Amino acid sequence: CGYRNQMDKDAYIFAKAMLDAAHKDNVELYIRSPYRSYSTQNVLFENQVKRCLNGSVSREQAEITASTVVARPGTSEHHTGLAVDLNSVETNFEDTEAFSWLKEHGEEYGFIMRYAEDKQDLTGVIYEPWHYRYVGVPHAYYMYKNGLCMEEYIEKLRSYTYEGGHLEFTDDLGGARREQTHD
Repeated sequence: CGYRNQMDKDAYIFAKAMLDAAHKDNVELYIRSPYRSYSTQNVLFENQVKRCLNGSVSREQAEITASTVVARPGTSEHHTGLAVDLNSVETNFEDTEAFSWLKEHGEEYGFIMRYAEDKQDLTGVIYEPWHYRYVGVPHAYYMYKNGLCMEEYIEKLRSYTYEGGHLEFTDDLGGARREQTHD
């Protein structure tokens, strides 16, 4: 995992541990794309817009369609250093041993599959089984156990105020978890 300078330091530590664990289980898992600059994202977005343009589609409509496939520059999670594309950026990644391993273990390392197939209407982004986001172990665990995408989880957290209660849950090992929701 040679992306230390292209990832948030905490995300990097957990990503490296996750990759090492996968390799110990004889699963090939590697980071294909971590941090992306604005200019790189712009090139990717413009290329997608060009693919969406045809004689009957306006530039504006092509951009709207393109943004469900490639994030607009300045809005990509890859800009944060918290997101990674793993192994292959193809939908058939879901048919691999690496994907199966991630579904079973990703949350143990604080990573969630960011754009799930059944959550496209909430995320506004196509299914990307290769795109994982570091959110921290307790958050990933809660989201995984409750079948929540990040948008749903954030909405749930908004119901907890600083003065009010806290989100509390118990993990599978009986450990109590308490998430304080400070803004």
